[in-house]
Amino acid sequence: MDGRTLVCCRGQSSSGWSVIQRGYSELSSQEVSAALRMINDEFSRELFCYVWWPDSASHNKRDIERMLLRQVLDQCKVRAIQALTTQLTHDIAELELTAFRHRSPSPASSLTSYRSAMEEAKEQRWPSPSSVYQRLTRGVLGELSTAVICSTCQGAGYQLVHEGSGPCQKCQGRGRRPCSDLARAQTLGITWHAYAKAWKAPFEWALKRCEQAIQLASDVLCRSLGIAGERHKAAEVLS
Repeated sequence: MDGRTLVCCRGQSSSGWSVIQRGYSELSSQEVSAALRMINDEFSRELFCYVWWPDSASHNKRDIERMLLRQVLDQCKVRAIQALTTQLTHDIAELELTAFRHRSPSPASSLTSYRSAMEEAKEQRWPSPSSVYQRLTRGVLGELSTAVICSTCQGAGYQLVHEGSGPCQKCQGRGRRPCSDLARAQTLGITWHAYAKAWKAPFEWALKRCEQAIQLASDVLCRSLGIAGERHKAAEVLS
């Protein structure tokens, strides 16, 4: 069982967790709440509750937005510094090479390597900080919390079948139906072309970062409750 599936099994008006159908005894809300407190990573814990159990958490939506925005901007800074560093390294190597009348193959080869690194870093660089990043974090959180749950895996992202186990084929392990690039562009208030050219990479990075955080919280939750996660079951079935 995945922690997301566990949370989804709980009815809005139910005080218990209807997981008997999956072969586990019923759990109380208090037990699950205590297990959630075992998740040490604040962002993972609060994001998991925000997305999968919104009526339970003491979290503040603005705090979650702030934590995600900080991570996105930190990554933006890392990429900007990498682009600047590789640019300087290339320019210095080029200057040193042109300072000598007789060029040797070795420095020329190094310059080619520096140029490749510079061009790659420029491609990986994100747009400079702007208000679009704030809309981006809100868009990512909105997509996670309002997305349509996959009808095949019921949000777990994994399927258990007779011949094995693995990521759900319908949703590709996401547990939900993905949004289109056009819908995301509209959320950011930009054109589809601008999104595809400059903002698709940071949006998908932020979305993946959130998915990793949610999965971390799910794994800790399952371990705390003594429930085997889907990935562990998959390893057992395939071993």
